[in-house]
Amino acid sequence: MHYRSFRMTMALCVVAQAALAGCTAKGSGTPGPPIPPSQTHLYVFNAAPSGGSIASFPIGAAGNVAPSTSISGSLTGLNAPLFGTLSANGTAYAPNINANSVTTYVAGSSGNVGPTGDLAGPYTGLGQPSGVAVAASGDYYVCNPEAGSPYTSVTEYAAGSTGNASPLATIRGAATTLSSPADVALDNSDYIYVSNNNASSGGGWISVFSPNSNGNIAPARIIQGAATGLNEPGGIAFDASGNLYASNHAGNSVTIYASGANGNVAPLRTITGSKTGLNGPTGVTVDSNGYVYVANNKAPSITVYAAGATGNVVPVRTIVGANTRLNQPYGVALY
Repeated sequence: MHYRSFRMTMALCVVAQAALAGCTAKGSGTPGPPIPPSQTHLYVFNAAPSGGSIASFPIGAAGNVAPSTSISGSLTGLNAPLFGTLSANGTAYAPNINANSVTTYVAGSSGNVGPTGDLAGPYTGLGQPSGVAVAASGDYYVCNPEAGSPYTSVTEYAAGSTGNASPLATIRGAATTLSSPADVALDNSDYIYVSNNNASSGGGWISVFSPNSNGNIAPARIIQGAATGLNEPGGIAFDASGNLYASNHAGNSVTIYASGANGNVAPLRTITGSKTGLNGPTGVTVDSNGYVYVANNKAPSITVYAAGATGNVVPVRTIVGANTRLNQPYGVALY
């Protein structure tokens, strides 16, 4: 899905979700190895047309379960948050594509609460922000599918930036290869990975920029080509070994690449097929045991796969049903 046409497609998603409101759990199998205490909850960013929400579930949740917490309501500033994330201290960052803002919430927030930060205004360089990533330093990066037409951008902000703050750096211009960027992620060396959702140009690609990149700069690497299996990539994430995971919205798949992958390279593994439950996958994240969590936008659900999963595999757990309050889930993050 092209994120620049997000507003036009929301109504269709709502119809599909209404039909699935009474779903029961699929693949609610036995949980895998114990999860480290530092990862106790899964957070889901819902781009619902009524503003959206950020819901959290216990990491082992399955079936038609209610969220533990939910940030939603008129005071929150949420307005169709897409690929949100959490920082190391649990602060939630929500890129609001319909409000042209990035709002933040302290760990444990719930209910109709105001944000602790609200980045918005003409100096920010935001253009329908879709994805966000937070560095260890606290600086954060934002994908802008509509910033500076005809060139889209990735903007970087100092830790704690809010209000009408100017970016520290802006990656923008013809040399960058950016086109409908959806999500951004940082590896352990602070290389900047950006998923480009432009399906009209060969299924999309992932651009990789060197740390501290700024201006009209070419990427250090590009994962692109028929062998990659990329098909409208949305969410991207890394596992503890540095392998890269990409959810493919049009391909109903998750493709996994070796650390340092470049060019027209085949994935190490691909999760795809009728048994997987993947249906318009958007966000993806990986816990420290290697379990993979995927948000499915077309059938509002979260599917969870065992470490090393590949092929047409049944998820070990699925969060789905009316009680979950999932409504156009996009971003997923762990804390």
